[in-house]
Amino acid sequence: MQGTLTGVILNATTTDTQTTVKLAGITDNGHRGVTWIHTVTFTGPRRLATLPAEGSVVRVTCMATQQVFQGRDGQKASAVTLLGVTLTPHAGPITRKGSTPFLLQAVNEFRFAAFLTRDPVRKPVGVTEARVGVRDRKGHTHYFNCEAWRALAPTLGARRAAAELTLTCILRRDRVDTTAGARAFDVMEVIALTAQGVANAAD
Repeated sequence: MQGTLTGVILNATTTDTQTTVKLAGITDNGHRGVTWIHTVTFTGPRRLATLPAEGSVVRVTCMATQQVFQGRDGQKASAVTLLGVTLTPHAGPITRKGSTPFLLQAVNEFRFAAFLTRDPVRKPVGVTEARVGVRDRKGHTHYFNCEAWRALAPTLGARRAAAELTLTCILRRDRVDTTAGARAFDVMEVIALTAQGVANAAD
């Protein structure tokens, strides 16, 4: 699925095969906002010829894919991997949380067509959770966890397994403390939702 991020470069590294940039921003979600730090990797011919300077503000177009891996407990886990397409200079106000700079009013948007893999789950705290599948051009399906809050929660909750939707989401990373230690997981927070046919979205 294609997305766009604008943020402050926290660091950037490069090798013979890839460039990795880490950027940070704060994105409005109509409530308290989403504070995020994401890593984007540019590989092959899209590897950056020049590293962006630390502290500079950039705009990145990227593709979100699902990466499945073996967790520390031996169980399979998955995370969202961001593959860079383009990186261009940008501008905007910056704030700091501790020593970390964040771009205010940052863009963090992923729009994609998907289908529900099962019925959404409505939680009493006013959130609806859903698992969606997105097919790429090669026919592979990538799976993402989504959450809809406030007014969108009942809208998503009214859908059923196999329903086809077009979603606009903010990618965020949540962290929960468990008896085995802290665990991080990626979530697509739904900010817009329409029902229509599924098209290829994870290119």
